[in-house]
Amino acid sequence: MKLLNNFFNGNIKLWVSFWIIGLCYPFLVGFIFVFLHFTGILLIDSLEGTFYLMPSIFLILQIFVTIGVWRAANKYQGNRIYANLAKAIMLFVFVFIIPEFGKPWNW
Repeated sequence: MKLLNNFFNGNIKLWVSFWIIGLCYPFLVGFIFVFLHFTGILLIDSLEGTFYLMPSIFLILQIFVTIGVWRAANKYQGNRIYANLAKAIMLFVFVFIIPEFGKPWNW
């Protein structure tokens, strides 16, 4: 819990926040959902209205991750171009996530 709190408050180094948490978490979360779906633990197809489950979770996680990376970029002491690029890329990710939020993901 302390790690999540430190990340959310921007107390983790920018490169860790951006590269490890900011860019790797979608692959990890996607892998977990695909694994749960194909093993039969998570039966998304059989539940009414749960087609919106994955886009909703990704949106919530992306908001959390963007806030953490943004705060880490604000505290970054190095070259400001890296901080600004990290912010821009995190916002650019929303260009791809927000349109997916309104559509169900069909398996």
